[in-house]
Amino acid sequence: MLYLLIKNELKVLFREGLLFGLTFVVVVLSTYSILFSSYQTQQYDLQQKQVSQHIRHQWESITEMNPHRAAHYGTYVFKPIYTMGILDDGIDQTIGRVIRLEAHVQNEMAYSQASQMQFVSKFGKFKIALILKYILPLFLIFLSFQLVGTERQTRCLKLLLSQGVKPMSFVFSKVLAILSYAVCLLLFLMLVFSILNIDILSFDLCLRVLLFFLVYTVYYAIIISLTVLLSLYFKNITTVLVSMLCIWIFWSIIFPNLTMTYLDTLYPLPSRNTFVNAMKEDRSKGIRAQFFR
Repeated sequence: MLYLLIKNELKVLFREGLLFGLTFVVVVLSTYSILFSSYQTQQYDLQQKQVSQHIRHQWESITEMNPHRAAHYGTYVFKPIYTMGILDDGIDQTIGRVIRLEAHVQNEMAYSQASQMQFVSKFGKFKIALILKYILPLFLIFLSFQLVGTERQTRCLKLLLSQGVKPMSFVFSKVLAILSYAVCLLLFLMLVFSILNIDILSFDLCLRVLLFFLVYTVYYAIIISLTVLLSLYFKNITTVLVSMLCIWIFWSIIFPNLTMTYLDTLYPLPSRNTFVNAMKEDRSKGIRAQFFR
C-alpha cells in the first residue's frame, strides 16, 4: 500500500512540466558549480606546486650565511588542497591557506579569501554546497507545502481514509515521495563529482562522499517532514508556506549568527593587536619566564 501511494505521489509531481523545468535548472547550476570548482581546484593545485618549487629553489640558492640569520630568512608553507573542497571548502576561505615560517615569530595564516570579498560574497562562494544548503531546501519546501492541503481541499483525503488508507501511511507517502526525488538529485550530483575525480578516487574519498550524501539526506528528510507536518496542522496552505519559510530563514541564517554572537560573548577572543602584543611580551621575558611563571 505504501509503495503504491509513493508511486502515485511521484506521478502527480511529474505530471506538471514546471517540475521538469525547475529540476533542469537545479541540475545545470549544480553540474556547472562542480565543473567550475574542479577546474579552479586543479588550477590552484598547479599554481601552489609551482610556487612551492620556486620557494624551495630560492631557499636552496641562497648564499651561505649564519644559521640564525637563515632562520630569520624564513619560508612559506601551503595548506594541502583536498578534493572534498570542490563540494564544500569549509573554513579555508576564512582562515587562509598560506603561512610564513620565521624564527621567533608566530605568523598568522595569510591570504584569506573572505577578507577580500564583498559583503554579499561572504554569504558563500558559488559551490555545490551553496545550492544544496540554501537553494534546494527552498525548492523542496515549495514542493511539499501544498501536498496535504490540496488533498484536503479536493476531499481526496477523506476518500483515501474511507478506503482503508492509514493516516501514517498517507503522511509517509508524501514525505518519502519528495525525499526520493531529492535523493535522486543528490545521487546524480555525487556521480558527476565521482566521474570528474575518478583518477584520484580512493576508499577514504568514497567514505567522505558517502557521509556527505547521508548528512544532506537527513537534512532534507527533516525539512520535508516538518513541512508536511505543518500542512497537517494548518488548513491554509499559505500559512504553511509562510511558517516554513520563517523557520528556514531562522534555521539557516539567523540562528547560526545568533550562536556565533553568543559564543563570542561567552568566550571572547582577543583582538589581533592584543594577541601580537601578548606574544611580544612573552618573548621578551625569555624561555625561562614562560616555563616558570
